Amino acid sequence: MTRRWPCIVVALLIVSTAACAPVAPGPPQAKKVWTRDGTSYDTFARDQYECQRDAAMLPPIPMSPSAPPLLPGSTAPGFSEGWQAGQRADEARQNALQNAYRQGAWISQCMTSKGYRLVDE
Repeated sequence: MTRRWPCIVVALLIVSTAACAPVAPGPPQAKKVWTRDGTSYDTFARDQYECQRDAAMLPPIPMSPSAPPLLPGSTAPGFSEGWQAGQRADEARQNALQNAYRQGAWISQCMTSKGYRLVDE
């Protein structure tokens, strides 16, 4: 019985190591670029700048008002304050992602309205 113990340990190590093997990456995604026939680089750069500038001017999604402060003597004030801080941080991350998405959509719509189309490079 004592001789089986090292074999079992070695077998478990092999199985656990195999489970942590890196996953092969998928095929690379084609890079997308804006194009419009008969457009110089200077014209493209100006049009892209204008769209990016306009997108940056979009008002950000506002944060919700913060929770009211806790009353003195409430139970577990440290936990409640930490919980509220975590909720605010999560909301800030979500707002940042939504704002970035809105700006990207604005740029895409702006470039499309100027006659550009997005193609694989």
